[in-house]
Amino acid sequence: MEGNGNFFAEEVLVHNCLIVDDPIKDLEQARSEVYRERAWRFWQAVAVPRLGPGAKAVVIQTRWHEDDFAGRLLAHDGDARNGGRWRVVSIPAIAEDDDDPLGRRPGEPMVSARGERDWAAIRKGVGEYVWSSLYQQRPAPAEGGLFKRLWWRYYSRLGDRIHLGNRVADLRDCWRFATIDLANSTRTSADYTVIAAWARTVDGDLVLLDMVRAKIGDEQHFAQVRPLVERWQLDTVFVEGSQYGTTLVREAANSGTPITAIQAEQDKFSRALPYSAWVSSGRVWLPAGAMWLDTWVEEHASFPAARNDDTVDTGSLAVRVAVTRWSPPPTRPRQESGGDDGPDFNTVPL
Repeated sequence: MEGNGNFFAEEVLVHNCLIVDDPIKDLEQARSEVYRERAWRFWQAVAVPRLGPGAKAVVIQTRWHEDDFAGRLLAHDGDARNGGRWRVVSIPAIAEDDDDPLGRRPGEPMVSARGERDWAAIRKGVGEYVWSSLYQQRPAPAEGGLFKRLWWRYYSRLGDRIHLGNRVADLRDCWRFATIDLANSTRTSADYTVIAAWARTVDGDLVLLDMVRAKIGDEQHFAQVRPLVERWQLDTVFVEGSQYGTTLVREAANSGTPITAIQAEQDKFSRALPYSAWVSSGRVWLPAGAMWLDTWVEEHASFPAARNDDTVDTGSLAVRVAVTRWSPPPTRPRQESGGDDGPDFNTVPL
């Protein structure tokens, strides 16, 4: 670049080569149409007018969203492989195509500069949506992608024994709690109030014990919560901090029912990502044969495009509780049981 002039324009160094590094900082910004439009306006109004004749532009970023900065450039100017202006160099964690930039075979992992990486464990930990975007540079549409029907696992229960595939958990050893997503209207168009009772096993899995979903007013909330607390002997009921001043909380306090506030600091989609990772890795169990099972699974499968997402909110809150409020308790001594541990409900019942 010697011999070429350079100067700053609105804090942008303009030369015969313009480098744009991470115009979208993270997933939260990528999910925001405001941030995506701001990056695009910068390109159109600040960057492009200052490029000299024959100048080159390089964009380096994580592909968080189909309509992020890189996605907008490709939609506007096209991929060079199809006659467009932009040459795309995408290096996924796991090679997917025969024309991999590093010469890897499909399925061959990247050798990370950070050292040995357990890509399978990382994929399981972050969930499919983040894995596809952050690690494979292939943003997938969110609609219907966070909670696939085949990811759910199903259990059967006999007394206090919960059959989780080839494992058996004792309900008496589990920490039990409820999460609630409140609606304050009985109108037909209103959201549902959803109350979900959960057990966290000694191994750390989440087991959905029971669920109530109804369009009820504020004065009816505690009447729905109390039977669940008594039936499942729940240790506490978690509500979002913004809902802590409701009639439910006052009535629960008057009756001696423990209520705990927990903050939900992100938007619905961002809160659902850790929950999605738990479901995709087989750590969330549903009761086989429950009457409301189809409602739960279908509402999740359509998130975030579904008309209602109240069950998703209670699940997202449950994972947040499980991660931030739980520690493994000592197991209660009991006699070994003999015989068959029961049926395997590890797959979707037919």
